[in-house]
Amino acid sequence: MTLIIGCITRDYGIIAGDTQLTVGDLNRGRNLKQDIKIKIQKCSNDFMFGILGKWSWFSANAQGKAISINEYDNLKKELLVHKDKLVFLKNFLIGRPKIEATSIYIKRNEEDFELDAVFSDKDIKNLKNLENENRKLLFNEPFFQASKDFIEKKISELTEQYNLENCLEDDLFLLNNTILDLISKGKKITISNGKETFLDINNTVGGYVTIQVITNEDVHRLNCLYNLYKSDFNTLLDKTTYPFSNYLDRNILLRYVDNLAMIVKNIKISFNNESLRKALVKVCQKQVSYIVDNGILGVNMMNELLVFINKKFDLELIFFKEIISEDKNPFTGLIFDDFFRDSDSIDISYLKRFF
Repeated sequence: MTLIIGCITRDYGIIAGDTQLTVGDLNRGRNLKQDIKIKIQKCSNDFMFGILGKWSWFSANAQGKAISINEYDNLKKELLVHKDKLVFLKNFLIGRPKIEATSIYIKRNEEDFELDAVFSDKDIKNLKNLENENRKLLFNEPFFQASKDFIEKKISELTEQYNLENCLEDDLFLLNNTILDLISKGKKITISNGKETFLDINNTVGGYVTIQVITNEDVHRLNCLYNLYKSDFNTLLDKTTYPFSNYLDRNILLRYVDNLAMIVKNIKISFNNESLRKALVKVCQKQVSYIVDNGILGVNMMNELLVFINKKFDLELIFFKEIISEDKNPFTGLIFDDFFRDSDSIDISYLKRFF
């Protein structure tokens, strides 16, 4: 199962998720191939959605041959020609046979944003809602069988330890790192729910972080922050570092530098949306601090990387003047698995390639 998080305030909507790494008949273990499949989409300047669950099925003919029917692909094609995207999504999905699918959507109305979900089956109940007077979050718990509040706790921990508020830059930082934390844990994950500990659970959250944004400034901008993964053939994760490799699993630094590169490059191309551009600059600075605070990259190497980033992208990201000791680390207890220390052997010139 993937992880999709939707977020709305009065001024913006964000939907973020990971990417599916394997396609084929997962139930029967047949026709499997490793491939990136994006699970969120913005199909107009006022509507975007993400998908969860089972969206494909196999249809057999009289000769016994089976073909895969992917309802998500069918939905995307048909949504493009319908004016009212939400009405069509509901008509398409509700009661649809042979799938067990959920769609989290965000719709921008004249005066506000709407965040909700549509289910193929009324009995599907796999979402959580966190809401205050300023913001609403809607997300799934991908490891609900082991821990029913795994993602909820991560959101609360990040919010508290970084003193995050309900603003565009903080919500982007929150969603990005909630998902990236899980991706970086690799193929296996250990989960404790306070009573039991579950070892080596298959981590179904993988690939890289995908983010879509709608703000009140938008007219025609798609604000698709992961588009760079499709267009940059020399630097980003699925082109430079094979996303299914064991090497990447052992070096989460590559995932975090790759993710940082996505944020930095979007600062430059989001010039038509000033609020998003300013927010991304602040997200970038917070992300740099997050990487250092968690010991993912040392202070000296980060400072060297910042010199390169500032010069290339005409930014003024702040350097670190001292090493952050464990006593000062606000993320004590949240440090990732020890394998990130393998990243010490990675050359700084290799990290610069991501930018």
